[in-house]
Amino acid sequence: IVLLLLVPLAASAQQDDRYDPDKALQRSQAAIGNTIGDYELLDHLGAPVRLRSDHAGRPLVISMIFTSCHHVCPQTTKHLASAVDAAREALGHESFDVVTVGFDVAHDTPDAMGAFARRQGVDEPGWRFLSASTESIQQLSDDLGFIFFPTARGFDHINQSSIITRDG
Repeated sequence: IVLLLLVPLAASAQQDDRYDPDKALQRSQAAIGNTIGDYELLDHLGAPVRLRSDHAGRPLVISMIFTSCHHVCPQTTKHLASAVDAAREALGHESFDVVTVGFDVAHDTPDAMGAFARRQGVDEPGWRFLSASTESIQQLSDDLGFIFFPTARGFDHINQSSIITRDG
């Protein structure tokens, strides 16, 4: 179940007129209480990962990014890494898992996700960088209340981390 959504802001150097921050926030907040599907994604090595069943029994933090972003997504990931470090120090290093999911299915391949993780300096057990099909990304985005759309600059999207309870 989606428990909490953090920092919903527009992630773009220049905001597109189609992006309405109030509507994006409403959509993300409306997802609280949703159950996420057990979608199959691929890790940075190309190995399959089941989103719910592979993380069953532990809370899961989900962050959505696109790897060709050069401004907000890298900073969001670095900030999340700091928050994860602090939370694991307080709660225990194996108390929850983290996944970063690339939503630009044309470019966010397993190799691209691995390279993004390395550029951000994230190499921690319990944190995976994942790719998915268009269908899985759309379904997961709907489950999370995550909004994104292509623009001339790449994508505009809500900047959001979702915390999923241990039962999904």
